[in-house]
Amino acid sequence: MAKTPYFNKRRWLEGRQDEITELYRTGKSWREIIEHLKIAYAMPFALTEADFFKYCDFLLDEVATSHLEENIELQQQLSDFKKQFSRIENAKASLQQEYEALKEKNIKLTARLKQFIEESQEQDQFFEELQVTNSEQANKLIQQINLNKQLEQSSAALSRKNEQQGDKLEKISKYMDTIQAEMDKFSISEHDYTQQITKQKNTIFRLKAMLTVLFVILLGFAFKSGIFA
Repeated sequence: MAKTPYFNKRRWLEGRQDEITELYRTGKSWREIIEHLKIAYAMPFALTEADFFKYCDFLLDEVATSHLEENIELQQQLSDFKKQFSRIENAKASLQQEYEALKEKNIKLTARLKQFIEESQEQDQFFEELQVTNSEQANKLIQQINLNKQLEQSSAALSRKNEQQGDKLEKISKYMDTIQAEMDKFSISEHDYTQQITKQKNTIFRLKAMLTVLFVILLGFAFKSGIFA
């Protein structure tokens, strides 16, 4: 039976790093990328998912960077919504103060109205002032209603963004857990390989020592037997 030729899988994949990275960035799965490599380059070996990410570890930086940029953008959007929400709240508080002031003024004008009715003096001027005050109060109330609507819309939009951010952060967490698991597997494999190399070195050292002792014994035996006489 013919032996399967050896390929340096990591080197073969790294030689197509740019293309693999671009496919992964566009959302292709590891299976789709392998299928593409088989079609485009007749990839001469098979890979499991764990082996794919072990040999294509250059994708880990790409995934982390992509999600980090997305998370920063979401945080910026969240910050903008909070600032807008704060401005609307401040405007609402200001309008509420103006409304209370106008309400108090209206109470005073009402008291003056009673006084004018009782005294029957300056009624026309009083009614003009009352009409202007009521008109201003009505306009302020309309502005407050509009601001309340804007506040509700902004709150709803902020709530949706928070939900979206929560989903995306959860996805990012899952991606990072997967990456960490792959890195842990790689670290364990590297540790096992190092231990095997150490054991082989120790075995070779012991064999050399035994050969040296055997050679010394044989040399002594030769001198003793007069072979070199």
